[in-house]
Amino acid sequence: MKFDDYQKNAKKTIQSYGGTKEMDEIIPFLGIIGETGSVISELKKRLRDGRGGYNNYENQLKEELGDVLWYISTIASQNNLSLGEIATNNLEKINDRFTDENTCNFKIYDESFPKAEQFPREF
Repeated sequence: MKFDDYQKNAKKTIQSYGGTKEMDEIIPFLGIIGETGSVISELKKRLRDGRGGYNNYENQLKEELGDVLWYISTIASQNNLSLGEIATNNLEKINDRFTDENTCNFKIYDESFPKAEQFPREF
């Protein structure tokens, strides 16, 4: 499924919470915080119970990530942003910064400083 198709369909399920327009715009931001906590909770359960003790991890994680995606889509829709464009721009940014070809192109800003004034190369 394409992100913009998902966003179009998810937009049909955005609810008004009976308050002001400001409240309708704030609730998804609060919701994404809660759902992010649910994603972390799934990791906690797997770490606590081990892979063999928590057999439903993948299904629960998919569900919680789906909820996060819905909130991201809702926030994008409420701000007239395209989820597809957001995803495309993010891939361009991370590919520019984090692909293997670019790791040797990192600029070391304190390279010309005396050794005692440089940051450690490893922390």
